[in-house]
Amino acid sequence: MIKVKSIHWLDEDAREADVVLTDGEYNVVCFSHPCEFTLNGVYNEIIYCFDPFDIFKLNQAEYSMEKPNDNQELSILKGKLIDVTDSIIQIGEFRIDISEGDISQDIHEGDFVELKVHRIDTE
Repeated sequence: MIKVKSIHWLDEDAREADVVLTDGEYNVVCFSHPCEFTLNGVYNEIIYCFDPFDIFKLNQAEYSMEKPNDNQELSILKGKLIDVTDSIIQIGEFRIDISEGDISQDIHEGDFVELKVHRIDTE
């Protein structure tokens, strides 16, 4: 179950916030607008990568969500492509839409991929 771990309001009047979602193993910061979440509330939707890049196939099964020390604005995601038609990867309980990225034709459903993204959004 994915829960809202924290909410950092960027503009409360405009309902814009950075929201930390967690499944207990992985945490991800997502931009949310309009943000209607409550602390510890449940999130059951897909999250969206805004303009993912450097998408490539991994040679082994690997799941991770990382922020490099030298660039905290960047996220590096590694997960399993569970839906090739809609370009959805899975990391833990998170289902992540990467359809805005350029996915090579040699990447197939069930493959593990790595990608970079500067922004992840809630639905």
